[in-house]
Amino acid sequence: MSYDPAPTVPSRPAGIHLAVSLLALSVAVYLASQIMDAGQHRKALNWQLTNGQKQIEAAKENEKQLADLTKQQDTVVKQAGEVQAQYQKLLDDLLKLSDDDADAKQVVEKWKIQRSAPGQAAAATPPADAAAAPAK
Repeated sequence: MSYDPAPTVPSRPAGIHLAVSLLALSVAVYLASQIMDAGQHRKALNWQLTNGQKQIEAAKENEKQLADLTKQQDTVVKQAGEVQAQYQKLLDDLLKLSDDDADAKQVVEKWKIQRSAPGQAAAATPPADAAAAPAK
């Protein structure tokens, strides 16, 4: 019998090295795909942020335009109130004149002009059948 001072180490099969290498490669591919996916998410988020900022700017511009339009409409409403006051005065004068003048009385009766209760329009709008009736 021969005496060997070095203990014998069992040899490992070569397949273990291949399996470990494939496992390491799989982990590396997985991590690379996760990094690429995170990069795509970053690009998408940057696009959303940019798009959101553009929408906020557009909304602020729209709000400014709305304020300008409101100011313009205030002017139109004021003018409409002035015109309405002029018509009211005209129709009040016509109603006063109809007490003495036959022609004014005829106009008042034809168009059924009358004084309305306070807080309402001065001249009542002609009824639908009166507007559809032919003029004599």
